[in-house]
Amino acid sequence: MKETIQTNHNYLKLVKKVPYKKNIKDIFPETLYKNKGSIFHTCAFLNINICTYYRWCKSDPDFNRSCKAMLYRLVDKANDYLWEKMEQGDTKAIIYYLKTKGRRMGWNPNYDSQFNDVSKDFVDDDEDNISD
Repeated sequence: MKETIQTNHNYLKLVKKVPYKKNIKDIFPETLYKNKGSIFHTCAFLNINICTYYRWCKSDPDFNRSCKAMLYRLVDKANDYLWEKMEQGDTKAIIYYLKTKGRRMGWNPNYDSQFNDVSKDFVDDDEDNISD
C-alpha cells in the first residue's frame, strides 16, 4: 500500500510540473494505462474535463491511436493472465475462453439446451390423455 501511495505521489509531482495542456496530452496515454484503462479516472487524475479527452481524440488521430494502443495493451495483458489460468487447468477460464473465442469456430455452449427444447416438440400430447 505504501509503495502505491509513493508511486502515485511521485507521478503527481510529475503531473504538477507539467504546465501546459499539450504536455498533459503527451502523458495521457501512459496515465490511461496506469489507471487500468479508466478514462474517467485518468481525466480526474490529470485534472482535465472528460470532454477534453474526447475532443482530443476527435481532433488528433495520433493521440487517439496512442490511447487505443494503451487500451489494447491492457486487453493483451488480461488475455495473458487468462491463458496462464487455462494452462493451469482452470475449468472456468477454459469455458470462458471457449464461449468468447471458440464461438467463431463453432463451439456453442447452448447446444444441449437447444436440443432439449427441440425434443419437447416431438413429444405427442395425446400420450398424456391415454387411459388404461
